[in-house]
Amino acid sequence: MTENLDINTKFYSYDGILGRRDYCVNIIYISAISYAVNIPFILYWFIKCSSLEDIFKFNTIFLNSPFVLKFITLLGSIALLVLLIPTVHRRVRDLFAQTNKYITAVFGILFGLTTFWYLFPFNIDIITHLVAWVAGLCLLFIPGKVTSKLPYDYTKIFNWGAYFGTWIWGLYNKSYITLFMWAVGSTPLRGLFQIYCGLKGNEWAYKGKKWNDVEAFNKSQEKQTIFFICLNFLIIPALLMLPIILLIALVITFASADSQNRPAVNQITSPPAIEQQVNQDDESQEKVELDGIYKTMAYFYFDSYDFSEDEYKFYVSEEDWKKYTILEKLDLMSRAQKISKGYRYKVNQKKYPNKCTRTSNYDELNKIKIYSTEKHQLLGEFNEDIDYKNISAKDAFKSVFKMWKFYEIEK
Repeated sequence: MTENLDINTKFYSYDGILGRRDYCVNIIYISAISYAVNIPFILYWFIKCSSLEDIFKFNTIFLNSPFVLKFITLLGSIALLVLLIPTVHRRVRDLFAQTNKYITAVFGILFGLTTFWYLFPFNIDIITHLVAWVAGLCLLFIPGKVTSKLPYDYTKIFNWGAYFGTWIWGLYNKSYITLFMWAVGSTPLRGLFQIYCGLKGNEWAYKGKKWNDVEAFNKSQEKQTIFFICLNFLIIPALLMLPIILLIALVITFASADSQNRPAVNQITSPPAIEQQVNQDDESQEKVELDGIYKTMAYFYFDSYDFSEDEYKFYVSEEDWKKYTILEKLDLMSRAQKISKGYRYKVNQKKYPNKCTRTSNYDELNKIKIYSTEKHQLLGEFNEDIDYKNISAKDAFKSVFKMWKFYEIEK
């Protein structure tokens, strides 16, 4: 029986072959569906995470989830696998110019394991995802024996103008489907949609307008690509940096005024809650006050702080702490770490004015403590059980999430 080696770009079909560009388009469709299928469980997962270690116990959380959620998630994963296999089958057929059931089966099993990721432990899940990514890239970048011999098609060339410009590029080229960017712009699908626009851009642009010849079309798209690259990497960053530069200038101005006339400035800019209390009895600790960006950061994120030789204490209200998610608590500790680094820099600068005072983000981490404003209860601290000097590469990723210990509010 003769193999059907005609190009078939349908989303779901076992007939024909699939080129690299159309394979990538189908994978984007499937990834978008996967996002919609998994989002209910992902939201449930993060709600149930009461500690940092729970982030890695998603399989246990899934098995203990409500039956309806498990049923919907499993059913969605089965549907994803059913949609994925035909795409892989046609792509493999293009690679070998014939059906290869064994290779298709291997890819199917591999992608199937990643589709049901929530059933496996973290270590197994990471390995299967890495192998699946490598396999997927092979399908994407290895030229097919059939499609590589086809005539050149300029409408299937990646359009960087559409990738960087999305909906603005789409309005100019009468490709209004790019307006969908407004719906996905604030979601993880944003990157996928940009790639989708880049893959389909030439096809949309050529159909959207009447062109005298291919050369005029290509020149127009090249100019648009240059414009949108400049817009993304030069114009927009410059506009975004302008308010930041103005803010830094404002902070420096206030910091300079603070050093010249401290009492008057403190009455205006420093709320009563944000005061630095340094142990006066400790002769080894010179009195140093925060200023500039560090003082501003402390004002926005903490009720108060207290630096001594032994501890860097930061205070937050119990009501706020109860509302924080795990990721927000991690961010709060990161802020405290940056403020501590700025404080330590000033201490070293005052102690050793003639030396280059450098500090690391990891200096004296065990001194940083988060306390409740009301009861002075310890809420967060550095995890001293982790040996960062001798940690293995295998445990490096997990250690990032275990870097801090968090505690619940005592009733």
